[in-house]
Amino acid sequence: YQRRVHGDYKMKDIFILLWLVNFAFCFVNIIELDGKVESGECFQSFTKLAFVRGYLGTGKVDPYLMDNINQLIQVGVACSTYMVPCFKCGNPKKQANDLMDALPLSERRIFIHVIDGQWSDDKAANKEFLKIITQEFEARYHIAGILTNAFHWEKVMGKGCFEFNKYYLFYLNPDGKGYCDDFKPFGGWVKATAKVWGVNNKNCDCITDYLAQCFGNEEIDIVSTYHKNITICLLYTSPSPRDLSTSRMPSSA
Repeated sequence: YQRRVHGDYKMKDIFILLWLVNFAFCFVNIIELDGKVESGECFQSFTKLAFVRGYLGTGKVDPYLMDNINQLIQVGVACSTYMVPCFKCGNPKKQANDLMDALPLSERRIFIHVIDGQWSDDKAANKEFLKIITQEFEARYHIAGILTNAFHWEKVMGKGCFEFNKYYLFYLNPDGKGYCDDFKPFGGWVKATAKVWGVNNKNCDCITDYLAQCFGNEEIDIVSTYHKNITICLLYTSPSPRDLSTSRMPSSA
């Protein structure tokens, strides 16, 4: 996906800019977090729920997973995790179980990144790989969520792949607009759970991406805990989240 280019704005965008300025001083209900958490207290004042990176696209469990979760839960931040699968590493069953073995939490919704460049060119093989991961999660009382958009989904899984639409969808479109009226159905999803609308913001000495919830006051279920959320944010620390060599989402799509 494309980063928002800062420059001259049209008059119709003024209300968006004012909203963004106001948002900068607001509490962010949810984050997705990479890197090492240095201060749980900082996040305590910033968020209620964190999706902590659990698995790297290089085929390893994130070494900070347990420490990050422990720091966050000690200050009252609820946690789940997400993974960037390593297709070229093979053995999706082992990857899923390695993540769950390292996760000091039970019964969570675990988001899986489906981003072109991190999978293979074989759509049937990609679907089988993802299917195995979701099945392994469910066998141990977790459940999957999917982070992608129409471009990436169709490149990786194929335009006609509808078999994963029972899972929550976080879709990518960082256009600077914190609402979901741009969403168009794909992959069998007729609505999304949240939209990635703003990238490369800085909070708690980390780079954050913001999401907006797409269905009003309904509750986002992280399986065993329920939270009402209006605005969500994805949070990254070094290395760059946009570098495929570090298992991150690309800068364009």
